[in-house]
Amino acid sequence: MRGIVKLLLFLVFLAAFSYAQDEADSVLNNEKKKYFYADLSFFNRIGYYDFFKNEQSKAWKYTPVGDAKIGFKGEQANVKGEFTPEFKFTNEAVKLDIYRAFVKFRFEHVRFTLGKSTFSWGEGVYFNAGDLLFLDPRSSTNVATNDTNIRDNARWLTSLGVPLDLYGMYEAVVVAPPYSFMNLFTQMKAPQIDPKQAAQVEPPPPVTDTSVGNRFLFKVLGVQAQIGYLFTGQDLYHRPYFSLQGNVLDAVDYYISSSVSIRQKDFGKEQIKGNWLLDFGLYYPIKITSNSAVNLRLENQFVPLGVWRKVSDPIDVKYGHQMFFDVTYRIDQWTLSLRDILSTVDVSDRLVFLVNWSVYQGLSLIFSLDASMGGKNSVFASNKGSSNETLGISLGARYIY
Repeated sequence: MRGIVKLLLFLVFLAAFSYAQDEADSVLNNEKKKYFYADLSFFNRIGYYDFFKNEQSKAWKYTPVGDAKIGFKGEQANVKGEFTPEFKFTNEAVKLDIYRAFVKFRFEHVRFTLGKSTFSWGEGVYFNAGDLLFLDPRSSTNVATNDTNIRDNARWLTSLGVPLDLYGMYEAVVVAPPYSFMNLFTQMKAPQIDPKQAAQVEPPPPVTDTSVGNRFLFKVLGVQAQIGYLFTGQDLYHRPYFSLQGNVLDAVDYYISSSVSIRQKDFGKEQIKGNWLLDFGLYYPIKITSNSAVNLRLENQFVPLGVWRKVSDPIDVKYGHQMFFDVTYRIDQWTLSLRDILSTVDVSDRLVFLVNWSVYQGLSLIFSLDASMGGKNSVFASNKGSSNETLGISLGARYIY
């Protein structure tokens, strides 16, 4: 198994590198195609914590955070490749992982994807019941320090897409179990490292943890529809879903999506209470002038069989309704965003204010202020007894080349 993974990584890297070289040649021939890029961001974050039940434990915490992606991209008429490692670091640790490493190619009647690429089924920016591998937005979204890509999920996968002429497309996917590149690297070096360290290395997941699924995409009366199914081998869940996305009066986009996670064992109404999701969202872009616009986004997630009253310990509870609201104003080089994640059942929320100033040639300065507002033992608790940041302030820079 380890040898196969090494071979796949080598092939993905080789393919991406070869396409990057092709792109370099095309640039020399006056073809404007990008083959190298960098995305660097550095933030200084101050968070106010209240971990314990006594007021003396309240404290501010300073954390420098950095993220660096340096990669190769290549694109021709029917082939696209990318290889991008990612470095994440704080004042405590540095982590290396693969951000993207894939080859995509298409023929007249079939399309393939191989490597670590995005997995984005369904609709919705924050709440997306069709995103069957990343159903919990708290583990897959970034609303406090990223002004554009709230969802940025990728997995090692192989997908096959077959266009169905005027009817849409069929797609089948095989998704490898989640595993960190750092663990894989340590595994390769296991014979040379200390035996005690080797014993602490996380072993590769079994092949039975692989996820498999498929979906159909088609359009009916101007409405884009998706119907799909995914079996997650890691936790043995069967997850069917559907999604509809359309437009009203050529102005407002809407989407409706729903999914249910059915565990292979112990199936029953009690078991799926918190696993049936129903989402509804609206998006309305408003152009004000030639260089300014406002984007309005409202997303709701309902858990019909969830909990509709406040409980004392909400950690493992799925409340019946949450809402995400985003107002973004863009003018010239400035982008201002106000975001709110609201838990309506226990009346608590997380409020985020973002400012992005595009200074010069890919360089941006970003400021964010986020605060939790809610009573004790709420989803976004802001008082004692909570492990959330009550208040967070981030100031940083991002450079894209």
